[in-house]
Formats: sequence, structure tokens, C-alpha cells
Amino acid sequence: MTGVVAAYLHLAYDLYALDHNAELQSKLLARLRHRDQFAGARYEVYVAATFIRAGFDVEFEDEADGNITHCEFTAIYRRTGRRFSVEAKRRGGRGFRIGRLFNSALSKHANHQRIIFIDANTRDDAPGEQPPAYVEKALALLRFSEGQQLNGQPRPSAYVFVTNTPWDLYLDDPTPRSTALAKGFQIPDFIGGVLVSLRRVIDGREAHIEMHELMKSFKDHSDIPSTFDGQIPEFAFNTDARRILIGEHYLVPDRDGVELPAEVTAATVVEARRAAYCGVTFENGQSAICTMPLSDVELAAWRRHPDTFFGTVGQRSAHAHSELELYDFFHESLRRETKERLLEVMVSAPDFEELAKLAQPELASIHAERTTNAALAMGPK
Repeated sequence: MTGVVAAYLHLAYDLYALDHNAELQSKLLARLRHRDQFAGARYEVYVAATFIRAGFDVEFEDEADGNITHCEFTAIYRRTGRRFSVEAKRRGGRGFRIGRLFNSALSKHANHQRIIFIDANTRDDAPGEQPPAYVEKALALLRFSEGQQLNGQPRPSAYVFVTNTPWDLYLDDPTPRSTALAKGFQIPDFIGGVLVSLRRVIDGREAHIEMHELMKSFKDHSDIPSTFDGQIPEFAFNTDARRILIGEHYLVPDRDGVELPAEVTAATVVEARRAAYCGVTFENGQSAICTMPLSDVELAAWRRHPDTFFGTVGQRSAHAHSELELYDFFHESLRRETKERLLEVMVSAPDFEELAKLAQPELASIHAERTTNAALAMGPK
């Protein structure tokens, strides 16, 4: 695929995400139709679509008051209800100079915590997995600006996402990668630190959960899904390839090791372990986690079609690269269980009396943490 094809398909994919929001789409489409406004409007479409795919609602801010400046839009994370003022800037011209764009974004009036998106708009010819050159330049700018005044006033804090979507710079060349760097500007506890324990990481990110979900969305949707109906060529044309489908029944061992039919209700892939971790429900109502090893063909199918690998299209693709992402997979289903049901499955825990005193959200988190640790210790069978 060439850059020009990638640019076209990514625009279509982003507009598809905006389809549910008529006001948002109509305003941005009007700007896209103007040649001199296209580049900036295109980046706003990309940013808005990124928020929508991450579980945010997007609203334009009221620009009736012309006495103050406004950010591009307000993003509301549906799970927490927290609101953010979002500003999007795209670099133009020669040389990597984003300081002016960053200062302009900080100068805008914001009703909520700021999120600033800046697109580097530069070629990325770094080999392999090597970070592009602009990453260190962006980090250096943010480090230098912290604690400095702007127009005689202290700079406000902001979540900053420096992206690079250079498809239009490689029109006749193979599709380049797109990248995103997240940084907390004068928010020292966002991103960074050493993994001491899974529990510490879980607790530490709660204050910034919305930004973590936004980063996950970047990873999940950096490539356009090949299909929206779940048809994967690796399975359609290879009768020997097994496919795990959410909603289907398989024979899996229960707690006593007896194979019984169970419905797959959730699933995720841990690529490093070459396995699918599946949440299943037996006919008697009991639930369990089982692991299913994946063949080379199945792993290849998952890498090409992560959004539809398990037969359903969700907001996020089903894969986990780390302990924390595997915890998120388990927690997503456990957080909907009642406290009584959680206590029922944790009744044999040595600290059961203390667990019984906890509220449902805390209990679900602890159960998801312990399930993650148990699943990683078990490995694929």
C-alpha cells in the first residue's frame, strides 16, 4: 500500500468514527472542502476520531462569546464523566519547530483540564523500531518549558500528545508508520516509573485512567481493520485453522479438570505467550478462565485482523502485550459482577474476611489482579 492509498483509507476510517455525531461531522466536512483549511481540518478529524474510538463523547465548545479564545472541542470520557478541553495543532513549513504551536495551545482559554495534540508532520525514515528523531526534540522542548512563564503567567498543566501521521509525505512510496508520544506537561505522575508490582501500577494510573485508555486506542487502531463482518482470509481459506469465536461453545476443563461445554464470553491474545486467554461460562453458571495455544496461522490471522479475530467488533481490539493489559481484560468483565458473586468465587481466599469488607469496585479490581497473576503463572496449556 502506498502513502496516498493509506491517506485516503485513514480519512475514510476516521470519518466512519464520526458518523454518529452529525454536528461534528458536518462542521469538519465543511472545512475539509476548503483547500486552504484541509490540512488543519484533516488533523482535527483524526484527533476527534481517536477520542471517539477510545470511549469519549465529543462536543464543540460554545464559540458565541468572541471575547475569549476556545479550544477545538470538549471530550467527555463516558466511563468517568470527566471532561477535557482539547486543542489540535499541525506543524507546517520546514524545520522541526513546535514551540510556537505548543505555546499557542497553552494560551487558549480552557474550561477543563487541557489535552494538546501536535502533529509533527515530518518524514520518518528511522530504521526498524528505532524512535524517530522528532521524539527527543519534542521531549526536550517539554522539559525546557516546565516551570517557565508564558506571557508573564505560569504555564498551565496539560496532557500532551505529539503525533506523526506522514501518509501524505510518501504518496508514491510504501506506507510509513504513524507514531504517538504521550507526556504529562507539569503532571509529574503521568507516565514513567519502574514496574514494582502489578497492584502499584494499577493504583498509580487511576488518576489518569482516561489518558491510558486514549493511548490504548492509539495502539489498537493504528491500522485500519480489513473487515467489519468478522471474515478473516486465514480462516476462510484454511479449513485446518481453528477459530475461537465469542458466543460459541467449546469443550474446556472445569475446576475439577473435567471437560465440559462452555460458552466463550470474552477473549484476549497474549502474543508473547502465543495463547488466547478466554473467559468462559459453563451450563451451570460457573465461570472460569482457560488458555488456548495459538498456531502460527492463528497468530498471523490475529496480527492482521486484531479487531475481528474473535468474531465480534468491539471498541478495542482483543490483545494484551503486558500484565497491565491482561488485567484490564479480566477487569472489564469482573467489574460488572455483583459483590455477592465475586465473594462466592473468592470464598477460599485466606484473607476472605477482609475481602468481604470491601466495596464492589475494590473487590473486582483485586479479583482481576489475582486472576491475572494466576493466568500468567499457568501459561498456555
